[in-house]
Amino acid sequence: DLVEQIQKYEINSCQKYEDEHPGMYSHWKFLDLKKLCEKSNHILSIGDSKYEFDAIEKVTNEYNIVCSKRVKLKSNPSCKEMSTQLSLLFSCFSYVYGYYGKIDLHLELALKYYQ
Repeated sequence: DLVEQIQKYEINSCQKYEDEHPGMYSHWKFLDLKKLCEKSNHILSIGDSKYEFDAIEKVTNEYNIVCSKRVKLKSNPSCKEMSTQLSLLFSCFSYVYGYYGKIDLHLELALKYYQ
């Protein structure tokens, strides 16, 4: 199941930069992703924040990361929308993660077809 698959991977939060850089959400994301890129050239970002989506683009370009996957979820989804997004993500997670290259997946847009 999805929980078992996700537990295999490192999960980070960038809120640790909040005190040092208040209100600079994109910068928090950038700093956190930069640390990850120093350890790996395979980055998967799943979130509803435009800041995160933009930061992963910036850091992967700066570090020339070949394998970056960005999964954009809908901000403030209803329970039904969140459930649909997670089901869609679960159905393609192994493919997305295993693909060697860049992927931008906009699950927020896919919701239009699953209402």
